[in-house]
Amino acid sequence: MIRETLAPDAAHTMIASTGNFHVQHLYRESAGGITRSHQLLTGTKQVYLRLVKEGSKITSYYKLENDEYYEKVYESDVTFTGSSFFVGIAATSHIQGSYASLTVRSFEIRNQIWVPIAPPHLGEFVLYYNSVLMTKLYVLRKSRHIIRYW
Repeated sequence: MIRETLAPDAAHTMIASTGNFHVQHLYRESAGGITRSHQLLTGTKQVYLRLVKEGSKITSYYKLENDEYYEKVYESDVTFTGSSFFVGIAATSHIQGSYASLTVRSFEIRNQIWVPIAPPHLGEFVLYYNSVLMTKLYVLRKSRHIIRYW
């Protein structure tokens, strides 16, 4: 996920693997706008996901485990008005009282790589909790990057 801010109505783009074997590109072109989506049937929930931001253009890609190359899902034009933005990973079931799981093998931000193996030590992170989405959010201190664990 790439977000302009942490506000609920912020401009954003995300790529998601859904429970019904689709990959979904969701985006809100500007703050307060409508969230739109585009999806492709993959036949599996286990996929590799990638978002690439070039200016205001954000392109999503996916690949299956045995595929050599990523395939394009969708490209959206999202306007961020500030000089910074947030990048993160989210896992949610979207069903009250149900759990979701996420396996992350690597997480890369250009020129910086962070490989999450287990939830980080809270001394290095600030914890936020969203009771509506039932999502925990760990934000690296002294950084604009966000990492979400549920």
